[in-house]
Amino acid sequence: MSQGLYIAGTEARNGKSVVVLALMEHLTGHGRKVGFFRPVIRTEDGKDSLIHLVQTRYALEYPYEAMYGCTHDTARDLITTGKVNTLYSMILEKYKALEEQCDFVLCAGTDYTGVSEALEFDYNVDVANNMGCLMLPVIKGDGKKARQLAAFAQALIKSLQEKKCSIIAVIINRVLPDDTAELTKSLNEPHKDAIPVYVIPEHPVLGKPTIGDIASALNAQWIIRDDEGMDREVLHYKVAAMELPNFLDHLEDDSLIITPGDRADMILGSILSDASAAYPRISGLLLSGNLKPAPQVERLIEGLGTAPVPVFMVETDTFTTAMNASNVPGAIVPGSKRKIAAALGIFEQNVKMPELEKRISGIPSAGITPLMFEYELIKRAKSKREHIVLPEGTDERILRAAEILLLRGVADITLLGDPDEIGHLIHKLGLSLEEAHIINPNTSEEKDFCCSQDALIRAFGQYNMLFP
Repeated sequence: MSQGLYIAGTEARNGKSVVVLALMEHLTGHGRKVGFFRPVIRTEDGKDSLIHLVQTRYALEYPYEAMYGCTHDTARDLITTGKVNTLYSMILEKYKALEEQCDFVLCAGTDYTGVSEALEFDYNVDVANNMGCLMLPVIKGDGKKARQLAAFAQALIKSLQEKKCSIIAVIINRVLPDDTAELTKSLNEPHKDAIPVYVIPEHPVLGKPTIGDIASALNAQWIIRDDEGMDREVLHYKVAAMELPNFLDHLEDDSLIITPGDRADMILGSILSDASAAYPRISGLLLSGNLKPAPQVERLIEGLGTAPVPVFMVETDTFTTAMNASNVPGAIVPGSKRKIAAALGIFEQNVKMPELEKRISGIPSAGITPLMFEYELIKRAKSKREHIVLPEGTDERILRAAEILLLRGVADITLLGDPDEIGHLIHKLGLSLEEAHIINPNTSEEKDFCCSQDALIRAFGQYNMLFP
């Protein structure tokens, strides 16, 4: 008989997608035939984003329609007409059909589109119990104090045990980094047979939307589309409403500039600031008012050759555009390599997977797949963390690979090349490589080490195996 694990957040924006990704990575990496199921999705118009992410990344061959129970509207109608048992039976029937094809089924609860968060969580508990799943609740830590979270976690465990839930652990997600140590300490008091509680700090990359997220949410029209730029995180929003010299003093790294499409001065000034080493790097330009730049301005930008920054346009006025853009939540999509790496890294650093695995009865492993090979390779590399030297530090592909390795916590990284040139490229690409060590092999006292044949072979071997 296969197993099922139900991940349910206690409120909206709890970050359960991070938990789903990490557990799918672990389960598929151990050779299990894993299914993914959501009891309720928002609508049948377009694919559910979490199902799409999991199905795409892990190449699940089950039909999309087999991976959810019903839509939010169907569930609401059945509940309001007193047909709750009919709803549970509908969900259970589809779940069991998927379960028969799998060794393990990972389930993700609802997205809190209802009126009451308490009632919706209770609904998730009832669904999990009806499907016979183990349960992994996820508590949102953002905006709450450590003592408050510790007390809530213990109260939640007690409440779920009274409801006869099989709890494997509790995860407190998106905790302020400064509170992580205190909270972890207060939760790790020795208790016999205690339910483990893991604390995952907020990660700056995960909570923010990308240019692609905002463009999609606002149904924007592209003027300059840069595929690499689609993955840029937006940390700040700047409305360009003053004169250019004054506006430049207010720029910050990773800002989305919002300005009417006829403000040629702001458009060109923002693009130039991104290219200049003297000013912050921006994430993109969002033009309001359904106004395209003048043909002369478009021709000037096109003449730069490579796309400087993503530029897109919406119909709404500047104020409405700024409000709409700032309300777009961060999301993890199949192409978000940085976010996926950050999600897996932050989970693996803070959750004891061997302990969690023991609480899920084991299933024999199958053969080796490419994903299993990558999983085991990263696991072995992390267990004996090495210092990898990467030559050609000014190569974009090298830098992107180095960032992934650091985000996953696989190895310590040294980049070879001119520090100024590498630093400029890192800034231009918007990468997080603060932990990387940069050495100029032409001037450094460590140049003998840099030229070591063994070091270079080790570097190229790891690089090519992880990023062919």
